[in-house]
Amino acid sequence: MKDWEKMQGSQAERPDEFDTTSSPTTVYQRRNVQRVTVNNADGTKAELWEYEERTMSREEYADLLLEADPARRPLCKTRYGLTFDGRYFEVELYPFWKDRALLEAELRAADEEVRFPPELSILREVTGDEAYQTAALAALATPEAMHDRYGSATLAPLLFAAVGLTVGGLILGVKDEKGLSPVKSGRVEHKNFSGAKMLRIGLLIAAVCLLIAGVLNGSARDVFGKAVKICTECVGLG
Repeated sequence: MKDWEKMQGSQAERPDEFDTTSSPTTVYQRRNVQRVTVNNADGTKAELWEYEERTMSREEYADLLLEADPARRPLCKTRYGLTFDGRYFEVELYPFWKDRALLEAELRAADEEVRFPPELSILREVTGDEAYQTAALAALATPEAMHDRYGSATLAPLLFAAVGLTVGGLILGVKDEKGLSPVKSGRVEHKNFSGAKMLRIGLLIAAVCLLIAGVLNGSARDVFGKAVKICTECVGLG
């Protein structure tokens, strides 16, 4: 893993903290990302992203994942960028907050006076407040918060569909047992698409829906975290 280096980029979107797609063999980690204005040689100005970056191999990145704290979850947020009074702002919305958001402003000097967009209500400055650092926010991303993010509008239909398909399959299975029809040969035959088949398909779809619900509320990551971190007490080593 290489040391941190100061970099600049002209990406249209804010660079990701971890970039795992740009290279098949290398992962890029970035921090202290900010928007800056630079003067070009021809006298024009350009807006660039400035950040610290280091690279690591895929194996090193996998080792970092194994060290992840299972009590903290990946942060899911919606980011909006806007320009006001010649300054670039970013508004970050998190699923566990209903009454607030984070606003980032790019400053050229620490004591520079900032005029904020009139559409936004500024509560207080949280620069340097540990409660608003990424590690602290990751601890707030609980399963309940993830449920709030995806909401009943997503999870509830999945669960209702799973239950409905299961019940429907059971009903069709019962009807199918009574739906044996005699034919001229004296034998009995099932319908081409029997209730038993419907039951199996319904249960399969229900299982898929529940798996999706588990991924959305963060349960899959909990299971993964417990799987990669063997409990030393359980195996008699602690």
